[in-house]
Amino acid sequence: MNIIGRILTLFEIVWAYKYKFKNKDLSAESLHLSDSNITSLSSRIRECKNLKVLKICDASITSLPASIGELQHLECLIVTNCELESLPDELFNCSRLETLNLSNNRLTSLSDKIGDLKSLKELDLDFNNLELLPARLCECSELLRLSVRNNKLASLPDEIGKLEKLRFLFLRNNKLKQLPKSVEELKEIETLDLCSNFLDNLPDEIGENLTFLDLSYNHFAQVPAAIGNCSKLQVLKLNDNQLEKLDVKIGNCLKLQILNLNNNQLEKLEDKIGDLMSLMSLHLKNNKFKEFPTEIVKLRNLTFLDLSKNQLASIPPEFKGLDQLSHLSLRDNQFEEFPVVLAKLKNLTSLDLEPNLLRSTISKIKGLKNPNEPRFSLDNLDCLPDSMKLNKFVTPDTSDTN
Repeated sequence: MNIIGRILTLFEIVWAYKYKFKNKDLSAESLHLSDSNITSLSSRIRECKNLKVLKICDASITSLPASIGELQHLECLIVTNCELESLPDELFNCSRLETLNLSNNRLTSLSDKIGDLKSLKELDLDFNNLELLPARLCECSELLRLSVRNNKLASLPDEIGKLEKLRFLFLRNNKLKQLPKSVEELKEIETLDLCSNFLDNLPDEIGENLTFLDLSYNHFAQVPAAIGNCSKLQVLKLNDNQLEKLDVKIGNCLKLQILNLNNNQLEKLEDKIGDLMSLMSLHLKNNKFKEFPTEIVKLRNLTFLDLSKNQLASIPPEFKGLDQLSHLSLRDNQFEEFPVVLAKLKNLTSLDLEPNLLRSTISKIKGLKNPNEPRFSLDNLDCLPDSMKLNKFVTPDTSDTN
């Protein structure tokens, strides 16, 4: 009977453990274990000669048997949400292993034998206690995805640039203060997540194929010049840093669609921001804008704009040109009069003006996307110009918006 791809059920697994696999058909290619009562994996796992996928989740195992190294057909090993403290050296004899996921365990180190896994394409080590990565990891020349989020890494191997095929690198929530210069050699990198580290600069060049870059929650006082060379960049997150100004080279990122600059020290934008004609979402919350950054009015494809928690008191008439804008937050500014120009935004469906210094309290405004009908709704009409008609009333929004 052909049982390729067969998944052993929990009942079968318990039965197999009870009888130590005696008289069982051990030709299954996939074995899934998920039970907190499992405290060890039998050394007789070696008898599953055809095993390609082994998945162990939510178990109470602290180690794997050395015999796991005899699974010469193993291509995918997933051991997550367990209590793994170490790995047997024999594991790295599994020469066909392509996916290794050891996230949410208690690993404090990774053997340099990891470099023996020449077929490895995906390595996930999230939520462990790793302080460093072995240099031989960079010998895994087929690696496409490396994720080491939520560990204790203070540095990366100098040889990381040897991972020439790497496309996705996730390093958020570590203790990185700088990146090795060899990062410049990661030419195929598309996604780079460096959120929540201690970085204040980048190498002179980073991946020319980058489409997603997250540098939020770091120590950048200025935008790294290298970003200006990322012509394919679509998402850039620089929120929660110490930025006081933007590098004019950011205007070279002509494919940028999302730019997050929340929670910085910006007082103005560079003229080049107006060149980002693909930009759809701009986040400028909690900066130091006293005057409306007029460069924004050039961004005709903008659909989302957050200027909350600044010191704005007016909006220029040219703002009406942002006719694609659907979501606008002006919360926590210094408006005394309702900005009449907002009535010209035919696609605006969500507007937040609370709390400001308006003569009447305004709730979050929600409108109807219909140019022939009135579009705004308020809980109090005194602050609206007479020319604006209303069609729906909503309860004032008193929730705290971060």
